[in-house]
Amino acid sequence: GMLCWQVVNNSLRDATGALVNYRHVVTKIYFPRMLLPLSSLMCAVFDLLVGSLLILPLCWIAGVPIHWGTLWMVPIAAAWLILFCFGCILWLSSLNAQYRDVGYALPFALQIGMFVSPVVYDAQRILPILGPSWQWVYEANPVAASIGLARWAILGEPFPTMAGLVIAFVITMVVAVSGLAWFRYADQWMADRI
Repeated sequence: GMLCWQVVNNSLRDATGALVNYRHVVTKIYFPRMLLPLSSLMCAVFDLLVGSLLILPLCWIAGVPIHWGTLWMVPIAAAWLILFCFGCILWLSSLNAQYRDVGYALPFALQIGMFVSPVVYDAQRILPILGPSWQWVYEANPVAASIGLARWAILGEPFPTMAGLVIAFVITMVVAVSGLAWFRYADQWMADRI
């Protein structure tokens, strides 16, 4: 859970201010501006790869059984999380170029997001506490769905519900596609408003 959350936290935190922090480059020359926020995502993905390599020996040392037959799902869960972060990064970085308050509000949103996602607790403990109407809202969180898939694949925890996975996947695709469209639209005026 912490590895997945580090991808979300580090990439969103660093990428949101990337365009503003490098405004001297953005305003002087033209280059694909999308590379600035995506470089933060690539750093977070590299951290995820290194951390993932350390999970297997750590589980062996701790005596936690690994489900080898379902490990193929881990790259899919990671790609899903990266796609969600990609869309969020494009939205947040372009909005922060116009409204600086986005960068100030993001740390608070990330703290809330950590507790809304099953990072430090098991999702099976929180779902019975929630009412039926709040369970599908909780399961629609793409970060929670990705963490749930990764925990199922590595540790054999219960599989997330299909309805929650479908809703989370639709949300991920909407965030990614709309983020890309918004960033391309905002790229026209970005250099003038930074």
